[in-house]
Amino acid sequence: MINLAACTRGAVAVISAMVFPLLLGFTSLGVEVGHWYLTQRQMQGAADAAAVSAAARYIADYQTDPNGTGYQQTGADYAGYNGFTIPNANVCLIKVDGTDNCGTVRSLDSRPIICNSPPCIVVEISQNTLNWISSQASLEPSSTGGIQGIPTPILLARSVVSAKITTQASAGNDCILALANATDAVLVHGNNSNLRARCGIAIDGGLDQNVGTPVLGGITFNGSDAKAQIDRLIVAAPSASCPDGGAHCFQYCTPDPCTAPALPASAVSLNTATPDPYASIPFPTFPLGVQTGGVAISTSGSGYTPGTRTFTVVGGTGTPAKFTVVVPSSGGDAGKVTGTVRVIDPGAYTSFPTGTITATPDTGGGTGATFTLTQGCFSWNNTPIADRTYCSIRPTGTSNFPTGTYYIAGGDNSGCAGFCMSGNNNHVTSDAAGVTFYLGNGYGANSRGASGTATVAMSGFGNSSTVSLCAPGTGCGTGCTGSCLLFVQNPATTTISTAQGTPTTSVNSFSGNGASTISGLVYLPRQTFQTQGNSSIAGCFGVVAKYIDVGGTPSFTNGCLPGNGIGGGTITVLSSPYLAQ
Repeated sequence: MINLAACTRGAVAVISAMVFPLLLGFTSLGVEVGHWYLTQRQMQGAADAAAVSAAARYIADYQTDPNGTGYQQTGADYAGYNGFTIPNANVCLIKVDGTDNCGTVRSLDSRPIICNSPPCIVVEISQNTLNWISSQASLEPSSTGGIQGIPTPILLARSVVSAKITTQASAGNDCILALANATDAVLVHGNNSNLRARCGIAIDGGLDQNVGTPVLGGITFNGSDAKAQIDRLIVAAPSASCPDGGAHCFQYCTPDPCTAPALPASAVSLNTATPDPYASIPFPTFPLGVQTGGVAISTSGSGYTPGTRTFTVVGGTGTPAKFTVVVPSSGGDAGKVTGTVRVIDPGAYTSFPTGTITATPDTGGGTGATFTLTQGCFSWNNTPIADRTYCSIRPTGTSNFPTGTYYIAGGDNSGCAGFCMSGNNNHVTSDAAGVTFYLGNGYGANSRGASGTATVAMSGFGNSSTVSLCAPGTGCGTGCTGSCLLFVQNPATTTISTAQGTPTTSVNSFSGNGASTISGLVYLPRQTFQTQGNSSIAGCFGVVAKYIDVGGTPSFTNGCLPGNGIGGGTITVLSSPYLAQ
């Protein structure tokens, strides 16, 4: 018996039999925990992918369907692609105002949802590990009554994706704005007159620009065949002349001629304000320059090289003026500056040189000549110089305007009230990079004086004439990527249209039978925009004027309006989704 007690043979087997279930249990637990961690990582990756994809769908749908739920299906689909099936309710949204539809997510997971910068898309994936085969096996009672597995929890994975929110300008889809509070703020008159506008027409009388009771109507048709083909009509008054059963108002259609349906009531907005989106356009201070004939010789000097000399003015601040003068080669005035002085460049000054000034010859020697200058607008000589102030601009023959800004001070005393073009065989163009014409009041002996406001009079030119003027950023094409300002009138002008077509000094005419391309914004907030004749105005085009007077077949298209356009505003834009939790 003693020997039996002292015998150790077979102990290893006995101990192993006793310990093995314990080792097996710990091994099973280790495998199970490892499975948890692996699955947790897979779940988190799937949740992140689902949330990012759902956020991308929400961003894409936001402008057209901000309350849509397509993002939920997208999130559930992407979770499924990664091996986890979840209901749509596990994908929810926290809106900018803080409201959400995340009740299901919170019932699954009590952890707080972290969304510091809404909107946020939340995706929750859950796995009940008790449904795993390994978990079920670990819970089976041991045949030896040994250790059972530890009951496993429900695994949870959450992803929160926030979208970057910004506010940006939205382009309007209106290209014509009449500001007058009148029944004929827009007048279409004459047989076969057809205002074709692939955009909207807005008439804002009585609400913003002309405070008072809006006059009923706002658009008037004179002539049995007068009509408008437009996308929509917006008026400040409680009633408008459109729709009228298809008698005058139709939807825009192409090609021309085409059969368009009558403008539906759904395309007409009543009691609607359309603020002037360009009211804050800064009207510049015109550069000062030397008046035509405004250089007088004070001292002739001596020693100058004979011939026609070009002099550059010394003094003042800005771009200096230039003039020519003849220096005789013989006689008592040999080598002296004498004769008639001709200004070839009026200069562009912010501080005009005053008193007796000197000027430097381009070539040759000489000293001692002095001059006096008279400041004022410069008379047109058919050689466009950008960034200069002219009394008027009346191009004839073939004229191209180099890129830049042109200032017109009130018109001249010879019958041109600003920018004038008439007659045949005239071809006016601008560089594709664009030009801007500012229409201001007059000053200087060559102008009509401070009471004269520059207007546009492109009328009376025949079929053999062409006009192609482009604002910066239009390229005479169909889009607007720059300032897009073509003709801009001083909004403080005192020469105002008080009724349709009168006084004539406040009418800006864009008429004629020749081919016209006018690309950009025409801004005449206190005067009348008028178009007559049989040719259309090509180019992307927008106009703001007190009155619109149509007696022809002009075509207007949206797209060349700076900033927000007419009828534009601001929109909330979502972009750049990023993980927030």
